Formats: sequence, C-alpha cells, structure tokens
Amino acid sequence: MQSREQGAVLRERRELAGLTGAQLAERTGYSPSKICRIEKGQAGQNPITVTTHLSHCGATAREVDEVLRLGEPNDPGFLARRMQNLLRALILHERTAQRILTCAPTFVPGLLQTYDYARAVMEVSGELPPKEVEQRVTARMQRQRVLSDNRALQVTFLIYEGVLRTPLGGAKVMQDQIFRLLFSCDRRNVKIRILPYSAGPLVATVGYFYLMDFEEHGPVVSIESGLGGLMIEERETIEGYRRFGSALEKQALDEGESREMLARVASEYDPPEESDDPGPGLAEE
Repeated sequence: MQSREQGAVLRERRELAGLTGAQLAERTGYSPSKICRIEKGQAGQNPITVTTHLSHCGATAREVDEVLRLGEPNDPGFLARRMQNLLRALILHERTAQRILTCAPTFVPGLLQTYDYARAVMEVSGELPPKEVEQRVTARMQRQRVLSDNRALQVTFLIYEGVLRTPLGGAKVMQDQIFRLLFSCDRRNVKIRILPYSAGPLVATVGYFYLMDFEEHGPVVSIESGLGGLMIEERETIEGYRRFGSALEKQALDEGESREMLARVASEYDPPEESDDPGPGLAEE
C-alpha cells in the first residue's frame, strides 16, 4: 500500500512539472517502463530512485523528504495517525478498485453523504474548528466523484437500520440524506442494502470497514474511526473480513426491500402538519 501511495505522489509531482513519462525517462536515464512501474508502486522504490525522480521534476529537499517518509518500512497493517494520511490512501485505492464492500454500522458511508449530513458527522465530536470542518466536508464531496469517474467500480453498501433512525443533524438533514440514498439506488454501479435491527449483534462485532478488490494487486481493508484509521493488506485478516461481509449480506434486506425501508423511514421524518384547531380555551365563543 505504501509503495502505491508513494508512486501516486511521484506521478502527481511529474504531472505538476509538465513532464510525460517518456520525457522523465530521458532525463533520468531510466526506461519509460521503469518510470511507469515506479509510479504504480511496482518497482521496489528506494531512496535513490525516488530522489532521482523528484529532483528531475523540480522538487525541493523538503518535498523529497516528505515523499521518502511515505515509503518507510511498516507492518502489513499500518496505522494512519492523521486523518489526512488515511484519506489520501483511501482516495488512491478507491480510484483503482474494481469492487468495494462497505459495512456502515454508525454513519451513512462517506461516498453517499449529503453536504449537511457530512458536516453534522464532522461536528459530532466538537473537536474540529469550523474552518477544518468545511475543508473536510468539501474534500468528502469531491471524493464522491469516484462513483462517476471510476466506471469499472462496483460498490455494495451495507447500512445498519439504526443509522437511518438516528436523527443526526436534525429531521430535515436526515430526510434529505435518505432521499440521497434512494436516488443512489438508481446508479448502475451501486447496491444499497439495509441491515435490519435483527443483524445488530453481528454488525456490532464487525464495525465499520471497506473491503476493496483490485485487478492489479491484492485486496485491501480500510477501517475508520473518529481517531484515525487502519489500512490492512494482510491476507488472513482480509479473509476474515470477507467472511464477515458474506455473513452480513445474508442478513441484509434485498435491494427492493431496502428501497421500501428507505422510503418508509424518509416519510417518518416529515414534519407534522399544522392544525387549524386553535387548541383548548382558544376557540371563538
């Protein structure tokens, strides 16, 4: 994962310098295929190749140091201590994924959130300043473009019923959010299935996760929390999440039943109709 993330940054830096892969290959003395492998994280980057690549793209010493740190050795599962690091890795993998299975026991998944719902999620802890909240929400909205840009991507969202019935941000925000889910059901590459309350024990055991499958490399699991996240590519752990995902899919409502529940819950957030009854003691005498 780290090699792919580092390679993506190298590619972005080359493009920012206005160079093609062939032009950079001529400057560095590497073959065009090696430049391609480096930028895909497949060439076994080392400090020499990374520094050579960046120096010919006009990077500063500080920028080189930052990119080198991305490739420092770590365990197969590594902790993304800063949310911006996790977001960068997540965006990279979403762009290249073929299939994603998402279990969402607490919030509507970020790829399906409305602006107001996303802001309410960011404000829950009360720890983020307003400016950072807006920056994160804007970044999340931009991230949602992957559902349109990556046409090969197929995403299944397993959303716990309790998420729909938790009035995060208020009734109007929730109703708009559920309408967004209903509209998203019409996307060809999106499946939304609701996990009813009866699936609660298993949902609580598993927690929030993304299971991503790719054509060019092995699967990755992303686990998120309010304090950070974990990106895992250790095969045995991933297979455990795959088994959990299969068990959850067996307990989830099918797509038609899920649509019906979404429509029903959306109507429950309708504001009460105003009454013409003046109330006791206020009627005209």
